[in-house]
Amino acid sequence: MDEPETTHFLMQMEIEDEVVQDELDNSSAAVAAAIMVLGAEEASRLCAERQKPSRLYLCHPHLLPNPRIDAPWKQLYHSQDDRA
Repeated sequence: MDEPETTHFLMQMEIEDEVVQDELDNSSAAVAAAIMVLGAEEASRLCAERQKPSRLYLCHPHLLPNPRIDAPWKQLYHSQDDRA
């Protein structure tokens, strides 16, 4: 090989190396972003899971249909609900 061909070949190799490095950098960035997204989703799921047992309020099905007829303690006793 004479000098212009060698120079051209080396320049082409450098360009290809840069392209490969850019692709690796992009792949690494995509993996890092995916890990962050999955971590945020997992944190959100754990937060919601921790809140479930701490609900200390009555929902519509727990309310009395006519509270003047039945005493509240009777309704709670007959519901057999451990959370009541």
